[in-house]
Amino acid sequence: MKTKALHDFLREHADSMTAEWLHSRTYEPNSVYSSDTPDHMTKELKEQNKLFIMTLVNLLEDPLNDRLSSWAQEIATERALSETPLYRTIHQFTRFRFIFWEYVEKYISIHKDGITSADILYWSKSIHSAFDHAIELFTRYYYQVSDARIEAQKTIIYKLTTPIIPISDEIGILPIVGDIDTHRAQLISETAIKKAEELKLNYIVVDISGVLLIDTMVAGQLFKMIQMLKLLGIDVTITGIRPEIAQTATQLGIDFGNLATFGQLKHALRYLFRDQSN
Repeated sequence: MKTKALHDFLREHADSMTAEWLHSRTYEPNSVYSSDTPDHMTKELKEQNKLFIMTLVNLLEDPLNDRLSSWAQEIATERALSETPLYRTIHQFTRFRFIFWEYVEKYISIHKDGITSADILYWSKSIHSAFDHAIELFTRYYYQVSDARIEAQKTIIYKLTTPIIPISDEIGILPIVGDIDTHRAQLISETAIKKAEELKLNYIVVDISGVLLIDTMVAGQLFKMIQMLKLLGIDVTITGIRPEIAQTATQLGIDFGNLATFGQLKHALRYLFRDQSN
């Protein structure tokens, strides 16, 4: 009964707790939590915090009624998409935890004659555990959204930085520059095949002079791309194979024997244009 009475007290004071939290804000440039945020944003923060209180108290009342996950996912998604630094939201959790516990202390002060130290210890453990649970969930979802955004941005960058450059109606160049992981190698393959078909190319020169290292997975993906281009009737030439990459390819069991290879791009182009003129 004492615990239920505490929960009812906390629900009844949700508005007051939220108001204190909003009032305690300070000026933070370009932050959703700044004291100078527009009224509509302050209203949104108010509703989000009140929902947090109700969800938190429901969890304290019934551990099986855990709806913190959906709340944390929604807020984490908003904060990640708005690029709010994680530390700022964690700081707000810390500030509000202090306010929340102050209201628990107010309840204890009002009903001190009927409350034991065991009650206080139990409330302390359960409340702090619930806050920790909320922070953990928020952090997990925040990183999921952030990672997804980073991967999406990487995909766009990779597509922009690995174009096929047509230099004639029949010949295109695919320059590959920088580090290549398996994900990027797959994107290069998909983009190259699609673009080669669109341009109706007969020859593609894959220039890897700007690639530093090639591991087994990346090499396999690139050579799979080459085979698919050949199946489409496109002749593939490779240029820029440095000695260390050639040595690595040999160690990996990759056979360059069936491919036209040149040390420099200009040599490959000279060969292809001469071949076309004959």
